[in-house]
Amino acid sequence: MMIDQNRPIARNISDEPTGIGSQSGFEPAFQTGETAADWGLVLVCTVGLTVSMIYLYALGPFIVPVSEEMGWSRGETSAGLTLISLASVIAAPFVGFWVDRFGSRRIAIIGCMVFCFGISLLSSAGSHISWLLIWAIVAMGSVMMKPTVWMSAVAHRIHRRRGLAMGVALTGTGISSALSPIVAGEVISSSGWRTAFLVLGTGAALLLLPLLLLFFRDRPIHSRGTDKRNAAEGLVGLTISEGLRSAVFIRLALAGFLINFSVMGLVVHFVPLLEGQHFQMGEATALASLIGVTTIVARLVTGNLLDRFHAPTVAAIAFSLPIYACLMLLFFDGSTIMAATIAILIGAAVGAEVDALAYLSSRYFGMRSFGTLFGSITGAISLGIGLGPTSAGAIHDAFGTYQPMFLLIIPLVAVSVVLVATLGAYPDETAQR
Repeated sequence: MMIDQNRPIARNISDEPTGIGSQSGFEPAFQTGETAADWGLVLVCTVGLTVSMIYLYALGPFIVPVSEEMGWSRGETSAGLTLISLASVIAAPFVGFWVDRFGSRRIAIIGCMVFCFGISLLSSAGSHISWLLIWAIVAMGSVMMKPTVWMSAVAHRIHRRRGLAMGVALTGTGISSALSPIVAGEVISSSGWRTAFLVLGTGAALLLLPLLLLFFRDRPIHSRGTDKRNAAEGLVGLTISEGLRSAVFIRLALAGFLINFSVMGLVVHFVPLLEGQHFQMGEATALASLIGVTTIVARLVTGNLLDRFHAPTVAAIAFSLPIYACLMLLFFDGSTIMAATIAILIGAAVGAEVDALAYLSSRYFGMRSFGTLFGSITGAISLGIGLGPTSAGAIHDAFGTYQPMFLLIIPLVAVSVVLVATLGAYPDETAQR
């Protein structure tokens, strides 16, 4: 597909349909109704995303016991997240390219095996060097289980209710956020942090790997049996070079970095933050699980809203929520009700950000190079996920409080809101063929 560079890329917003199932932006010409098998794949993606995020959402309960036993600072304990973010920044575009060429299935199976092995192996860490080396193994598996892999599979199979389908799949991150800290906290309390890593890694492999082997078929039926190297040629959308040069790509990548840097710093350090306010471990993990519960609800709500309304507006509203959470944290009175409200605000933001970015990518870029372009955006997201918690830990180590982090997050989130709110109308596919 060649794009006339003299032709405007967007139509007027007033020309966009906003009703249920509106298909603004790039869409394939062969749309058909979704089948039970298609939605079954969405459920497998839900489990995949649940497993893929345990390294992040389970880390909070580990920070204090690992730091105390090993004699490390909180920043040193959470430094493994930086390795994952750096690996993702470097590898995410390549993983996206492989997904475009070979499909998600092979990537997900290999990633699951490496990732779960690495999580289990963290139980054997005896020094900070070995700790980081094992996190490097986790990072190798993690980059092959990023949202690019799962969202590409969903986008290839679901068209009419793509926003809802992505929301359903991404509830996996909310499930992980709700269950991982509780499971980790319970096992740590009863058997220690080393056993907890073994339980998480082994359990995740036993849950996900059979589903991938038996049910994860990411390409639609009409494309099976075709030359996978040429599969993208029949899809509508921007080429890799066109997408990477676009202002929309830069905006989405920067917004993804800023919102995840901000939100994940709050998520990972929410348990130790509450413990610093004299909450017990059980109370803190229970409140942290509210983030996950809210995330699940927010995924579904956001998915429906993305199908119904102009997605940049939906994204901007959701992205603004951490500002209110940080304002409340700056004046936190130590009450359970206030802590729960903060958790809900954080969870609602987490429940919208990747959904919105994936949906916007599919509409603005199309499916021709979706894996590569969204994979590159995922790299920026991963950089934020890694640097946010590490920065929050370093700020606490330097100042003895998380207050400066809250002051930093507010303007960063405000910038991300402006970036997505001003994206404009979806591209007019018919004018660009």
